[in-house]
Amino acid sequence: MKFMPLAILVMLLASCGQNKKEKTATPETAVDSSSFITTAIVDYYQQHFNKEHAADPKNRFRVDTTGDKEIQIKTMFDSTSAGGSLNIIPVAAKFLKGDLNGDKRNDYIVPVYSTGGGNVSWTELFVFIAGNGQLSLLKMYSSYDLGHCEATGGIDGQFFPEKIDSSGMLVGESACYALSDPSCCPTIKWITRYKVSNNTLTLADQVKKN
Repeated sequence: MKFMPLAILVMLLASCGQNKKEKTATPETAVDSSSFITTAIVDYYQQHFNKEHAADPKNRFRVDTTGDKEIQIKTMFDSTSAGGSLNIIPVAAKFLKGDLNGDKRNDYIVPVYSTGGGNVSWTELFVFIAGNGQLSLLKMYSSYDLGHCEATGGIDGQFFPEKIDSSGMLVGESACYALSDPSCCPTIKWITRYKVSNNTLTLADQVKKN
């Protein structure tokens, strides 16, 4: 697998019709939207890396295209170690698409697989909203926070997004741990729905799964 500098990735994305410096994109075509979304997520991780890790010259921020335009972002804590965080942006076909804010334009939720370098993994959900004909990044949400497990009798757990339904709700499953559950197998399951309200992804309801 050959790692590519961020500058090269940006040039590739720009060739699809998207300028890296733009903060919003007109979501008229799937190609333009996916290019803008991918660039915005890479920028998000680059800024986080610059803030948290760039002071140490041994740290590395690397971007790799792996198979059919999937983007792998790796934070290396030295030039030879495999340790560090990993974030994988899925191909555009795996973006969740639908109208979250009622303007009859497609919004996007992009589930990014993430790990801190250990055995624990989670999903970071990037919410992109179309408003006034433009697409912009609303916020990133962790699947741990969206699980809403502690408030429903669990002690921990995650939210697994499935779709944006016809009513504009983000729908998924919250898999939550009971106190006696082993780490492999959360036993408390909920159908969890979120809506966009005041530019925030807020809990709409949870229904216990049988």
